[in-house]
Amino acid sequence: MAALIALFGLLIGATVCDLGWRRLPNRLTYGGMGAAVLLAIAETALRPEKTTGWWGAALGEISPLAVVGWGDSLLGLAVCGGIMVACYVVFGEGGGDVKLLAMIGAFLGPFDGVLVMLWTFTLGASLAIVTLLWSVGAVELVRRIGRAARRYVRTGSRDVMNEEERKLLKAKLLVAAPALVATVLVVFRMSDWL
Repeated sequence: MAALIALFGLLIGATVCDLGWRRLPNRLTYGGMGAAVLLAIAETALRPEKTTGWWGAALGEISPLAVVGWGDSLLGLAVCGGIMVACYVVFGEGGGDVKLLAMIGAFLGPFDGVLVMLWTFTLGASLAIVTLLWSVGAVELVRRIGRAARRYVRTGSRDVMNEEERKLLKAKLLVAAPALVATVLVVFRMSDWL
């Protein structure tokens, strides 16, 4: 229970920072990772029977400190962090986003951490599409796609966007708010209904 309160408090703080300053402070993410691991270690020390084995804490039972044991906390940190580092290298994902999702993995373990990550990407992509439609308009967006397709067919070059179109697609996306919503969906098992 303490881990979930800390996780949601950190995610609300991250959302405020991301919306207000477009940055996620290292104190918040690294502090969250440390808190997650320390709470998991304390949970394992206090209730070893509930946190032994690969799967960590018993599902469906609210534990007083952490959601998972220390092994699953470190594994969640490594798995979610590793996937996000790959996204950072390949797709240019922001460093704060990498640390934020690694922190979530440390709190929830590898399985729920990856599930939160997938929901975060889904919600973030949906938000990006809505933002693009809002800023350009649906009709204008279809026109621009049509012009780009005609240029591609005529020239055969993949470089069919002008500078304005490239700038529009390179807008910085927010990850903290979708991560907060995704965590609510996974922790309270609402994602099972969807």
